[in-house]
Amino acid sequence: MATVAPAMPIVVGGCKQGPCYSSPTPTTPSGSGSVADIVTPGFFNGIISQAGAGCAGKNFYTRNAFLSAVNSYPQFGKLGSAEASKREIAAFFAHVTHETGHFCYTEEINGASRDYCDENNRQYPCVPGKKYHGRGPIQLSWKYNYGPSRKEQQL
Repeated sequence: MATVAPAMPIVVGGCKQGPCYSSPTPTTPSGSGSVADIVTPGFFNGIISQAGAGCAGKNFYTRNAFLSAVNSYPQFGKLGSAEASKREIAAFFAHVTHETGHFCYTEEINGASRDYCDENNRQYPCVPGKKYHGRGPIQLSWKYNYGPSRKEQQL
């Protein structure tokens, strides 16, 4: 029987917790193209067209909004080879396509009605009245995920 290495989460800034199996990612842009050249209107529309006509995300997610957001992450899709850039962008779109149902959902299904607070977590305690369900393309949930994400993004 073959052994498969466990999947590692994608994190900004490289592997934060082991074991990590890939070689280090270059830390300087390669100049091998732009994200807009890869995420063409046809590419983006090919994803969103698979969402139902009545989906809230059809009027929320746009290619222009994505490209504008990318400006906040200047290394996204620009480190390493052109192939590495394409793989990073493909992994991102695979994740958000899965989380949002091809850009249909802007919030996690039934997420607002669920309790995503771990009362035993002292490092990232929950704020009374706040909800920690998935929203937007990443659909991050649980307070113990919100805290490190906020810290990593320096918010």
